[in-house]
Amino acid sequence: MMTSSTPLVPIGFKGDWITPSHPDYSSAISRWAVSSERRAKVVAFVKDEEDVVLAITYSRNEALQWVVCGGGHSPNGASSSEGGVVIDVSRYMNQVRVDPERMLAHVGGGTRGGVIDECCSRYGLAAVGGTFRQIGIGGLILVGGYGWQTPAHGLSTDSVIEATVVTRDGTVLTASKTENPDMFSKLRVLGPKIGVCTAFSLKLYPQRHTVYAGMLLLPFAEMQSLTEVTDRWWNREPSAAEGMIQVLSVDDMKPVIRVFLFYNGSESEGRRVYRDFLKLNLLADETREMSYQEANMMQDNLAPSGFSVYRKGLVRPAMSYRAIHEATEIMNRLSLEPDGFRPTIFFEFFPAPKANTPIDSRRSASLTTLLNVMWDVGDGDDGDSQTQRVREAVGQAISILELETGPSRM
Repeated sequence: MMTSSTPLVPIGFKGDWITPSHPDYSSAISRWAVSSERRAKVVAFVKDEEDVVLAITYSRNEALQWVVCGGGHSPNGASSSEGGVVIDVSRYMNQVRVDPERMLAHVGGGTRGGVIDECCSRYGLAAVGGTFRQIGIGGLILVGGYGWQTPAHGLSTDSVIEATVVTRDGTVLTASKTENPDMFSKLRVLGPKIGVCTAFSLKLYPQRHTVYAGMLLLPFAEMQSLTEVTDRWWNREPSAAEGMIQVLSVDDMKPVIRVFLFYNGSESEGRRVYRDFLKLNLLADETREMSYQEANMMQDNLAPSGFSVYRKGLVRPAMSYRAIHEATEIMNRLSLEPDGFRPTIFFEFFPAPKANTPIDSRRSASLTTLLNVMWDVGDGDDGDSQTQRVREAVGQAISILELETGPSRM
């Protein structure tokens, strides 16, 4: 069937049907990363599963691609569609209901992690979420999902007890270990490919109100010492209460290191666990006892919206100072170019989770590395040229890290 010039709202659709002529269109297609925005033919802000079915049916009848948007944080444009249909669950399907007696949270597919943290903390509970509070829980779960709770309780997907799914053919069903178990298994393996997840029931875990967390700031000259201390800490197999993210970036034309520490316990215990890190030549020590919610906000300033973003990752079995130094030099050269590139390398350290599901890249005690570059595309800028230069630099840096440690790409 030929697509119509003005997409008509399907009969019975209860949500918001946003087309390019709508005054809210620009905000409807906006994303965390400007580079992931696409001009959709329709953005369907769905209110329930019936709306999702109508949007899928419309897409099929009009021979249009459709995608799902929850948090809109995917830098590769997975939640956007050029000329297709975006089924957006973030506006209306974002409720949270906590059942403290059963230790469950019933959440909408478009709920953001920070909202779940806030609701669960009232009962001394926590879900396995990410380390950025603005991330949508649906997208996080469907790609595995990991964060500070992972060493103790596995991936975000491991905590899913039940999910409401609208399959790609428009069938609405409940998936759990006992109801549609085949679909439940596919949810944990195929992720977003199965359809639209409109709701999840998540297992919750007891969580003390305060934890020891915060940032250490170091000069790049401390990288070798930091690598040695990190190796000793990692090789002793950290407990499930520990976790760390090291971030290499450029401040005022100088490379610096931010070390985000997390310990699910008191400050005195945390300082004892991380005492060797605290003995390094620090520019600042901003670690302290803080609320668990605040700990999940530590990195928010590193991920502002409104920029073009290019990101690649890999999983490596060990650290190598030489490889890190060479990769960082390549990335830092980008910051000296006139285009305002903001390169960052994230080294994530989460001890192996207890759970065992088919998402192998998050199952071992391997170390995840993310290479991230942000830049502002202004009027008259050649975005394709910028992206190509960034892609080449990130590719070179990844090749160096792979050569030294022999990991696999994500």
